[in-house]
Amino acid sequence: MRGTGELADFDRAIRQGKIALAWHLAKSISALPLDRALSLTVLAGERSDPRFEAASQRFIGLVLEESAAGRLKLKAPGNLQLKKLLNCFIYFDHPFYGPFARDGLEGLHRQLREEAPADIDFDQVEEP
Repeated sequence: MRGTGELADFDRAIRQGKIALAWHLAKSISALPLDRALSLTVLAGERSDPRFEAASQRFIGLVLEESAAGRLKLKAPGNLQLKKLLNCFIYFDHPFYGPFARDGLEGLHRQLREEAPADIDFDQVEEP
């Protein structure tokens, strides 16, 4: 069982942008909540941390697990929501689409905190 102190320390590290500390604290939390896992993944992307890609893949895996187990509701169609999530990570650093991708992840973060059905606001994009 995770203690509230561990999550508070983790949240503080994320707010302060202390990526190394956040990674360390995340390892000590037995089941990092999805919203916190997303916060860490986004911070890794913002800091160009080499673990970003692996973290984003793990996050997508967690979303799939939580959705399959019924603990996370995705707005229908669920596969489209997963595709939008994947696109958010793919285009995270894109010069044009990056801000839209990060906005989509920020919206997802809010929805996870509110335990609302996930509706990722990032439409299909095609390279110009």
